[in-house]
Amino acid sequence: MTRTTFLAALLSTSSAFALDIPQLTLDNLPPTYIPGGTPRNTDYAFRLTLYWENDGGWAKPISQTDKHYTSGVGASASFQAPFIDQLLSGIPSINNEFDPAKSDYAMGLVGNLQIFTPADLSQSAPIPNDRPYAGWLYAGIFAQRANRFATVPVWESLEFDLGLVGPSSLAENAQSMIHTYYHFTKPEGWNNQINDEPDFDFKYNRRWRFELAKSHHYTPGFQILPDVGLTAGSIYDEVHAGATFRLGWNIPDDFGPGHLTLPEDFTNVVPCGCGNWFDDFFSAQSFYLFARPFGELVARDTTLQGDTWSSRDPVTVTPEPALFGVEYGLSHRFLKHFEFTYMWTSISPEFHRQHNWDTFASVQLSFFIAW
Repeated sequence: MTRTTFLAALLSTSSAFALDIPQLTLDNLPPTYIPGGTPRNTDYAFRLTLYWENDGGWAKPISQTDKHYTSGVGASASFQAPFIDQLLSGIPSINNEFDPAKSDYAMGLVGNLQIFTPADLSQSAPIPNDRPYAGWLYAGIFAQRANRFATVPVWESLEFDLGLVGPSSLAENAQSMIHTYYHFTKPEGWNNQINDEPDFDFKYNRRWRFELAKSHHYTPGFQILPDVGLTAGSIYDEVHAGATFRLGWNIPDDFGPGHLTLPEDFTNVVPCGCGNWFDDFFSAQSFYLFARPFGELVARDTTLQGDTWSSRDPVTVTPEPALFGVEYGLSHRFLKHFEFTYMWTSISPEFHRQHNWDTFASVQLSFFIAW
């Protein structure tokens, strides 16, 4: 065989072989090739979020109160990794809604302390027609998944919390220490707080995303994110629904903000820490305003009704079966790896004989990185 004949045969064989190579599309790529709606070239991601909620103080300086839901602090740590993808991708979904080849996954831990008091902190005797003193301390684990390639992008979260209410929550110690340090009114009625009891809760939340206008140059984007969810357990039984409206520039590829007891989306792709920091600085910026009207049906609230397993608490009140409210605020991503969210929540009376709506503010700061 001459050299020319050999080369011709080799080229024809290579061409035929090339034609037989299947074309890679979103439908046949392995899960590890498409970890999310915005493909990332990293395997691991971590996000730490700190929460502080208060109905006065620095968080809500223009409307100072100290009653009912008076304060909350907490933190969450979320992770993305190949082993998490493998673990959660095996969970079935209806009509393959969360196709493993097109879905993002995250798992994490959360820990929170919430403090509840009546309106009159100077009263040491039981106050029968006001919210009782209560503290709720818990830790939990959550799993999340999201499909950003769906016709309507969808996200869901499942969380299990285990904790306790009562003196062992250390709510009295926390509030008394802060009030003493800043010379606030000393709370005198913690002897009437709800007794010690263990508690557990399951939380399920789901959101969808409709992008009505995409941000382009100086034109802001606009999205609507409906949501539904429920909590079931010994501390709280409720169902809720709402819709987040957000308007802003370079809106993150996520499913909206959350707060201390309502998780945000941790499945979104975060910036890699190994690139050119200066080049990525401006592209990683984002800013948006949001508002979320919501409604809630409540079957049980231990922080209002007292003991779940007995009837020893000295003061309890009856919850309102239906609540209405609105959350509104702003969120800003900056310095490539940080996000700051500030939110006000106004909520209708939570128990019988409560005459006015309550408001509290939420401050969140997140750090995230991928590698």
